[in-house]
Amino acid sequence: MNTLVDLLERSAERHPDRLALTMRLGVRTTRYTYAELARRAHAWARLLAARGIEKGDRVIAWAPNQPEWVAAMFGTFIAGGVLVPLDVRSSAEFAARVVERVRPKLAFAGRSQAEALAALEVPVIVLEEARPPLDGRFEGPQLTGDDLAEVIFTSGTTGDPKGVMLTHRNIVANVEAGLAVIDIGPGTRMLSLLPLSHMFEQTAGCFAPIAAGAAVCYPTSRQPASLSRTMQEWKPTVIIGVPQVLSLFMAGIEREAAARHRLGLLRFLRAVGQPLPARARRLLFRPVLSRFGGALDFVASGGAAIDPEVQLKWEAMGISVVEGYGTTECAPIVTINPREDRRVGSVGRPLPGQQVRIAEDGEVLTRGENVFAGYWEAPEATAASFEDGWYRTGDLGYLQDGYLYLKGRKKDLIVLADGQNVYPEDLEAVLRRQPGVTDAVVLGLKREGQVVLHAVIAEAEPGSAAEAVRLANRQLDARQQILAWSTWPQPDFPRTHTLKVRRPLVEAWLREQQPAPAAQTIETGDPLLRIIAAIARPGAPLTDETNLGADLGLDSLARVELLSAIEDDIGVYVDDADVGPQTTIGELRRMVAKGERKVRIRKFPTWPRWRTVQWLRHALLSWFVFPLLRVGYSVEVRGRERFATVQQPCLIISNHNMHLDQAMLLRSMPPGFRRRVAIAAAASDIFGNRLRGFFASLLGNAFPFAKEGSGVRESLEYVAKMLGEGWNVLIFPEGKLTVIGPMQPFKSGTGLLAVETGVPVLPMRIDVLRPGFYEGKWLPHPRARVRVSIGEPIRFEPGTSYQDATARLEEAVRNA
Repeated sequence: MNTLVDLLERSAERHPDRLALTMRLGVRTTRYTYAELARRAHAWARLLAARGIEKGDRVIAWAPNQPEWVAAMFGTFIAGGVLVPLDVRSSAEFAARVVERVRPKLAFAGRSQAEALAALEVPVIVLEEARPPLDGRFEGPQLTGDDLAEVIFTSGTTGDPKGVMLTHRNIVANVEAGLAVIDIGPGTRMLSLLPLSHMFEQTAGCFAPIAAGAAVCYPTSRQPASLSRTMQEWKPTVIIGVPQVLSLFMAGIEREAAARHRLGLLRFLRAVGQPLPARARRLLFRPVLSRFGGALDFVASGGAAIDPEVQLKWEAMGISVVEGYGTTECAPIVTINPREDRRVGSVGRPLPGQQVRIAEDGEVLTRGENVFAGYWEAPEATAASFEDGWYRTGDLGYLQDGYLYLKGRKKDLIVLADGQNVYPEDLEAVLRRQPGVTDAVVLGLKREGQVVLHAVIAEAEPGSAAEAVRLANRQLDARQQILAWSTWPQPDFPRTHTLKVRRPLVEAWLREQQPAPAAQTIETGDPLLRIIAAIARPGAPLTDETNLGADLGLDSLARVELLSAIEDDIGVYVDDADVGPQTTIGELRRMVAKGERKVRIRKFPTWPRWRTVQWLRHALLSWFVFPLLRVGYSVEVRGRERFATVQQPCLIISNHNMHLDQAMLLRSMPPGFRRRVAIAAAASDIFGNRLRGFFASLLGNAFPFAKEGSGVRESLEYVAKMLGEGWNVLIFPEGKLTVIGPMQPFKSGTGLLAVETGVPVLPMRIDVLRPGFYEGKWLPHPRARVRVSIGEPIRFEPGTSYQDATARLEEAVRNA
């Protein structure tokens, strides 16, 4: 296996029908088998070649994680292109610098990023809209392991970015060495939480599982409530993340325990479980681990150093934390802590084929097939990064019993808890441009296990520091936000004879000034302020003008924790994509007021689809329900032949104008089709009564469907899930019953479901020609009559307007 194309082709040949990638996009769940992933990669290669991509041409990738991102990436490799991935949170200014450096011929991007690239005159393919035709294999140029695969620009640089050049051999060698140490295989279900632009995510969360025949799930949100739903459905065995993710999960566990007055019990169980084997600890913490799906085996952490206390809390629950160390220049893994012999505080042993030694000044040096080819068009920077053929990592450390322990950075680079690199000189340059600032020093300080960017400012004008930080943060990326600052007590910083700031002295002074953090409490009837006070920096002002970043000290992790607490305590869902460091308390308050109210839906029942229940349903309908219907009603069915021609699974829609319409519709269907039908029934009306809910589930394979609030989203997702499992789903788009009344306008979610799921929609209409007893007539006709009409199936192209689709479906039911 010499190239990444070989890696994909080999797995597609070995595991063609096995699931490779999955993700829920809106209400639709995308699933790519290995064969499908390979087909889509070749389709992308053909599309890129048609757009002029030749061997060595650079292709920008700037989009949120999704399976199509991976297909487009492999398509770039097959076409001979060189991938240049950008973090989805990168600023337009940073993208402009990268574009200027690499001169890309093409880009694939998300909708939000496409506009910025188009402004830079880069031809863009919008990832969500691209539909390359699947026309078989594409024979691209001949590739070798020495060919360039990617140029990855170090995240966080706003000055002159350096592009790390990785060859196919660099990445493949790292994947093979990693798999020799970490045992994953076709039975592994991985949940990956990092951006695909991150090299750790690519190698550990994409290339390695694909090489092993494993399955990877990309979640749509990292908010704990959303992630919990994803994990309970996906049941991951492995989670790939960074320390920030592990801290986020643990904070959620402890916050929930505190809210239920069980924090003491949680600590007691940790102490009791310490001497027990891992399997027993997982059993002891089964209620807690159920929020992760109940099948979690281990967590892989990289990109930054993990807080030993957080690691021990995970280990106490029986979940191994496999920590590694590496750099983008090493594709990226250098060391891994073996599962069978982990050392807390160490970043592990070198991978097979990887050599590590410590220089005289304590710097960690390494060499191996995975070490990069150099920096893009920067020979001097490349030469400075090597010493006699060994790559100089810039990290300080020592080796003990073959394990590597890190002591810090030799350079000033700051590594955040999410693995992102921040260059303090970039932030300092922005601060120096602000009015009233003589000079500034930016340091990475540890606070409660997280690294916080703290600015120390020498003021030319007293009292200017706060406004300088506020203005600077507006010009910096979300991950570069300065969350705390201090004013230097002298007119200038201490300096060396070459006039460089003596940073160790500044840092020592700052640590002396920092009091131990204390939890902030606030006596107020405002629940939003109470939640913010518990998470924000102590003493921060809580006014509507206060922003979440610099004023309250909330980094990306803390903001996600805040939104999760709002959902848990106030019952309102706010999307984390809408909240940034510049968001003020007043803006957040308005989001909460307009947000989706969380509607608690009883657990979607699965027992109606048990094989024995299906047999019982068929018997009850055939021998009891339908004979009773025949006594009271005669039914005329028009278009019955369409049940035989419609492609299944399908969405069935009907008007809702009689109490027995669900039974009438089921009666009009052929038995084979009817056995695969599930009915979306009103969560409040039908499932609001346990007895009615039971009989609806038993006789109609019904599940609760919410009409309003955040429960609508969950219900729509469940409809898509049922369709994905092969069930034909019957819904009533009017949203309410109108007995023998005129048809009401359809809810817009109908069009959304039809477009996003991509399944055929079968329109049906019930006409009550002669009312029966159940229509509320005092003198019903002795032979009531109903007509059921079935229209032509309808299918919508991706990208169709939901409103247009809804209107077409409403018209189709009227004309059925």
